[in-house]
Amino acid sequence: MDNCNKAFRISVVLTTYNGENFLSQCLDSVLNQSYKNFEFIIIDDGSTDSTNNIIRLYAKKDQRIRFYVLNHVGPTYALNIGIAKSREKWVARIDQDDIWREDKLEKQVLLLKRNKKIILLGSSSCEIDIAGNFIRRFHYPTSDFFLRRNLMKFKPFFAHSSVIYRTSIFRKIGGYNHLFFMADDWNLWTEFAKRGLISSIDQPLVKIRRHTSQRSFFDGGRLQINHAIASSALLYPFMKNVRGDKFFINWVNSELEKCRYYKKKIDFKKIKKDYISKKIFFKKFFVIFNYLISDFSNFFILFENFFGSALPYKLAKKWKKNK
Repeated sequence: MDNCNKAFRISVVLTTYNGENFLSQCLDSVLNQSYKNFEFIIIDDGSTDSTNNIIRLYAKKDQRIRFYVLNHVGPTYALNIGIAKSREKWVARIDQDDIWREDKLEKQVLLLKRNKKIILLGSSSCEIDIAGNFIRRFHYPTSDFFLRRNLMKFKPFFAHSSVIYRTSIFRKIGGYNHLFFMADDWNLWTEFAKRGLISSIDQPLVKIRRHTSQRSFFDGGRLQINHAIASSALLYPFMKNVRGDKFFINWVNSELEKCRYYKKKIDFKKIKKDYISKKIFFKKFFVIFNYLISDFSNFFILFENFFGSALPYKLAKKWKKNK
């Protein structure tokens, strides 16, 4: 390893809770990285399965692992505790059921060395099922301008397990905000976007595992949508002095309920699943056709799937106008 790599040290942070099913694959993907210069902070958030034993076995074999056990405090608090223990200038995140490509850290370090203004860096990703089978690939913009636009318009953004970010900026922000606990990563990205350059690598450096026990499946995704859209609204420059408190989050929720946004997004998920399942073009066409004629306002949900939502901006304007 050259001297430059020795100077670029990373804290990889993993929080886990009852993660025995996929944890070994996750740990192997981190420890087998081609870039070796990192510490590995693992927080067991009070697991009741064999998670603790699995981590202890790995910790005996690899001295880079620093292992801590908490009484169950929840993922947002556990993350903040884990990153508070970081001794390095950069933090890389991974979730317990995800898998890094072997050169994930190496690719990101090379870009960060070339562009020292970047403070948050993600990557494209692949989605896999519980058996590890490929489902689809996700690509994201690589430029700061279009990534920021995705955040502001509630468009897809790179996965939590793909990121590496500056520890100093994270601490200035105050860490993950527990008020946005169902979209604490999205909220953090908006805070990073206010403070410097963000970027992404257009290569699938991480595999994201989808299963029904994830937070995004809770209550049909309503609370996650609420927290993400509230965060996006706060990113607009004229919202600079607005606090993202409980009152604001609850107000956004009431506005989303009024326009039946939650129901429309849940309905769209079902339609999308039906559309993907059809193999013949005209059957796909009729799925979309019937969806649109059943309620003309569905057109706007379909439109935002490609071009982003205007809701964060509208909510931000309405909030400022009424205050």
